[in-house]
Amino acid sequence: MDNNEARRQFKTFVATWGLEPCGNRNVFKDAGKQWAFVADSDATTFRQFYEDCAGVYFKDEFITKDKLRIGNVSRISPSGLKAFNVTLPR
Repeated sequence: MDNNEARRQFKTFVATWGLEPCGNRNVFKDAGKQWAFVADSDATTFRQFYEDCAGVYFKDEFITKDKLRIGNVSRISPSGLKAFNVTLPR
């Protein structure tokens, strides 16, 4: 899935559920916690899991950080926030 499609799905998701997006990332806030949004339902990996997130929202469920296999740093944002490659549970 390309970045434009993932971003479109994220914007639709937060608008539909009235959630608060966090900056320019595909991250939203729910109940005071930040969650990364995984748009591709066939994904097995996710390359931008930010260190300030509680987990990911994937296939209509919240998966906490402790259930993810966190890999190497995939990027560092201008503010110094690290994003990691992760493997999603099956």
